[in-house]
Amino acid sequence: MKKRLQVVLVALVCAFAIALAACGGGSGGSAGGSGGGSGDAVVQVDPSEKFIGTWKIAALKTQGITMVGNFADILNIAGMASEDIDTSQIDTSEGVLALTIAEGGTGSINYLGNTVNLTWELSNDDTLVATLERTDTSESSEAPLGDTDTVSFVYQDDALVATLPMEEQEATMTFTADGKLADIQAIDLSKATAVTSADELTGTWQMGALCMMGVTAYADPASLAQMYSGGESDVDMSLVFGDDGSVTFMGTDAALVIDDDGAKIDMTYLQLPIKQIDDMLIIDMGGLFGVDMAFGYTK
Repeated sequence: MKKRLQVVLVALVCAFAIALAACGGGSGGSAGGSGGGSGDAVVQVDPSEKFIGTWKIAALKTQGITMVGNFADILNIAGMASEDIDTSQIDTSEGVLALTIAEGGTGSINYLGNTVNLTWELSNDDTLVATLERTDTSESSEAPLGDTDTVSFVYQDDALVATLPMEEQEATMTFTADGKLADIQAIDLSKATAVTSADELTGTWQMGALCMMGVTAYADPASLAQMYSGGESDVDMSLVFGDDGSVTFMGTDAALVIDDDGAKIDMTYLQLPIKQIDDMLIIDMGGLFGVDMAFGYTK
């Protein structure tokens, strides 16, 4: 086993943080069928059927932060944040992490081009317990998951949810058929529109999302501040617009300007475009950091 799966999960989170620091700071199956009308026989459905198929990672949650989006872009640009992984060998052509559940109690997990076979059985109608095979059968070999060979996948709302113990705290992985969540999606910066009026800005806004290279991290302001700053949770990430045109952005005094292109935060050395998607304010940081990056704020 070249890489433990836990290392890959840690690297997904760390790669996002490293990229920030470098810049400066449907289901796999369906349990269809139902009882018929009066006098009809009840159709018996195999509870394992809803697990069968290939599932792609759609979300990773750890340390109070939920990450969604195209994880491959983060890894390709930032590299793997671990000395245990050779960055020159990263293979994201088939995605970052995928789970295949086959009929007959077999399957596999594929991550970064590595495949680990597994066997599975149901512990109840909505929980599948997978046992990952070790490629090295020696007594000194490490399990693919570190301290254990097994992981449980719980079927919830057309998704499979698994929780893994990590060094600091648990990590929860959510898998779906298309690698996306219906209720939590990555912010599409191409859909952001310019803010044109100061009236809709006045007040205090708190950061609720960090967007970078196709991945969006959602969390409370303190957790996002800790990720952005590399461990300092007391960093001021708030955004305040005064009714006099003044702006306080991350503890720095600035000014609001509005021209034909829309509203901007004037930092003297640079103007940051102010956009919006629904009720979220989007501060375009691309001009400052030189990559596709933005901060998301809500009142």
